[in-house]
Amino acid sequence: MAFSFNEVYEKEEMNFGELQTQVSNKVGYNDQSEKIPTYINSAIHQLEQEDDWPHMETRATGNLTSSQDYIAIPSKYKNVVTLKITDSDQEIFLRKGSYETIINLYPFGITSKACPKRFAKKKSESNFIVRPYPDKTYAYELISNNYSTDLSASSNTNYWTDENWEIVMYGALIQWELDSGSKLTLGTEEVPLSPALLYANLLRILRRNRTTEKYTNGVSYASSVYAQ
Repeated sequence: MAFSFNEVYEKEEMNFGELQTQVSNKVGYNDQSEKIPTYINSAIHQLEQEDDWPHMETRATGNLTSSQDYIAIPSKYKNVVTLKITDSDQEIFLRKGSYETIINLYPFGITSKACPKRFAKKKSESNFIVRPYPDKTYAYELISNNYSTDLSASSNTNYWTDENWEIVMYGALIQWELDSGSKLTLGTEEVPLSPALLYANLLRILRRNRTTEKYTNGVSYASSVYAQ
């Protein structure tokens, strides 16, 4: 099957339906063709498991109060970047620990209130709890990395379809190879290229060019401290 990079880069962005067509055109008709939507979403899952990409970073805000010591874990949550509270216009970054550790450090809960210093994930309640138990109302800002929602409708788009659909296409082709047991060669007979090689090269480029956004909200880092 003849293949060129001009064919891949002729369109800068796609929706889910168009991306399915691109993958289908590479594999042709086969028993796995109806699984192409799954291959695409699996490729996106794999990319987002391998690294924390800038589009995954999400900001959530709210209040901790003297009667609420928890923050709901975001939907599609992967990991925490930072959790900070504001106390008299000063930002305090809470330290993350295990649930068992902070319960042992602050065993008295609601009967021993103070400015929060630490937080931990409490899986049984899908929450982050903070300790010490808040002694008053504190505004919080949670920055977390969250997985993308699965694409389903043909018109759906996300960061990957808009900005880097090529690597998702190659990732989907790898999923097809694993599922079908077949090997796909993209390129001429003289210069064959595998989806895995193209995927690896694009992943290397993406990682090299990635930048991380910093959220300061107009407050200088000098006024931010970590709780001890």
